[in-house]
Amino acid sequence: MQHFLPGPPDAGLEHFAAFAVMGIAFALGAPRRTLFIAIMMIASAVALESLQLLTSGRNGRVLDAFVKAAGGVCGVGVGRVGTQVWWARVDRIKNTLKSQRPGTSA
Repeated sequence: MQHFLPGPPDAGLEHFAAFAVMGIAFALGAPRRTLFIAIMMIASAVALESLQLLTSGRNGRVLDAFVKAAGGVCGVGVGRVGTQVWWARVDRIKNTLKSQRPGTSA
């Protein structure tokens, strides 16, 4: 009979999540630079894995770079959608308030 003990989460999931959070943060901080941020997420993932090849005892892998880049791009996408939803709500509230002012027509 096998016992399944909880272990540490997969490193790929941690790296995906870390880059996703970073992508969200950058996308929220600079919403007009979405493409640039996505490219920088990919470049930073490739650079980090490439730099590991220069360090003894570390190995840079293409799969790790792909996981990090995918996390970053997904985070940028979530941040971009979040800003679009936010500003759509703000515009809807503004229009509602404007139409409720006396002396204005909708």
